[in-house]
Amino acid sequence: MSIATPLVRKKPNESPATIVRDANFGTITTITLEPAPEIVTGNDKTHTPQRDVSGATAQLVTDMLGEDPTGAVLDQVETFLARFVAYPSESARIAHTLWIAHTWMMDRWDSTPRIAFLSPEPSSGKSRCLEVTEPLVPRAVHAVNTSPAYLFRKVSDKAGSPTILYDEIDTVFGPKAKDNEDIRGMLNAGHRKGAVAGRCVVRGNVVSTEELPAYCAVALAGLNDLPDTIMTRAVVVRMRRRGPGENIEPWRLRINGPQAEPIAKGLAKWTSSLPDPLP
Repeated sequence: MSIATPLVRKKPNESPATIVRDANFGTITTITLEPAPEIVTGNDKTHTPQRDVSGATAQLVTDMLGEDPTGAVLDQVETFLARFVAYPSESARIAHTLWIAHTWMMDRWDSTPRIAFLSPEPSSGKSRCLEVTEPLVPRAVHAVNTSPAYLFRKVSDKAGSPTILYDEIDTVFGPKAKDNEDIRGMLNAGHRKGAVAGRCVVRGNVVSTEELPAYCAVALAGLNDLPDTIMTRAVVVRMRRRGPGENIEPWRLRINGPQAEPIAKGLAKWTSSLPDPLP
């Protein structure tokens, strides 16, 4: 059974977000993103979406778990993301924040949603979303044009499940899709806990079989849409180019990456302190 819980906004013009959680497990299964209303300022009719970071993410999780997140670490994540990404709506920013938090609890979910940053035009912040995600998630693997063997070996790493950040995903599902059937299979099936990829291994004259885990968190970025097998299992964020008056900071990994380290440590500490199973 699923229960839809609306997130009530305290400010006018803030876009609503709806979460659907399983009554038995308390897990998020769907997040509906709605565009933020546009605000007309002055006589120049400049349209700027609402981008205030007001603690809504922490309040949403408090409503779900019935407790206050220690140190408001989710607000720290949300504030950090807002420095570098111009989201199409507040709902999108909250969804990204929660998705990052969920990567620290992969052993607790039966299924993991992909998050897909998509846009029909370039230079709309899709790749930037993956870049700012990288230092905030565990064992990040930033992938572009990656071989299937590499991905499967990373997912089955004994060190733990990685968080795959796959940029230019449209090249995997585009005209050369037949050349990427293995990657497509992993992305399609890997949302479910326990999913494996079967392979034949030849060692000398001996042919044996092996099963490699496929379950892991995946963030995607690319042009246009993806197949329904991905879209129906993903939180889709429709990115667009920044409008007038939308100012963000430039991203420099060598400078901003270390700034994210204490936030990531805070996420790890907070998620490990949550009850298992979640209420």
